[in-house]
Amino acid sequence: PGIECEVFAHGRLPLAYSARCFTARHLDLAKDDCGFRCIDYPDGIALATQEGQPFLAINGIQTQSAATHNLLPFLAELVDDGIDLLRISPQSRGTARVIETFRACLDGDLEPAQGRERLAHDAPAGFCDGYWTGAAGIAGSPAPAQRG
Repeated sequence: PGIECEVFAHGRLPLAYSARCFTARHLDLAKDDCGFRCIDYPDGIALATQEGQPFLAINGIQTQSAATHNLLPFLAELVDDGIDLLRISPQSRGTARVIETFRACLDGDLEPAQGRERLAHDAPAGFCDGYWTGAAGIAGSPAPAQRG
């Protein structure tokens, strides 16, 4: 009570920052003479495991999760826990839809399962929520069942 609490609720997880620009390195350019080529990759450059599973995204000096962290299925839990603010990280497309979807679910106009389905189009590597559930960060919960 009395302390505002914010939870990262949606977006690619920022995993690490570096002095090295991974985009410049990927394009074999010097960091200080890259011409800001990262602008050509608004959602970063996707990296996959040897098995082809989406794993990370490099975005300038940042390493991010490939999957989109999405706590929409846990919205009732977040509200019950007294979370004051939900952080939504902008992406190159669909950010307004994410905000509208979270608002509709908070207002009771949309079920979280329907909201998750609405947002899936803008999450090409799928969703993850492992850090929230205590599993591996890359893990994703199955889509919740819709009520009645």
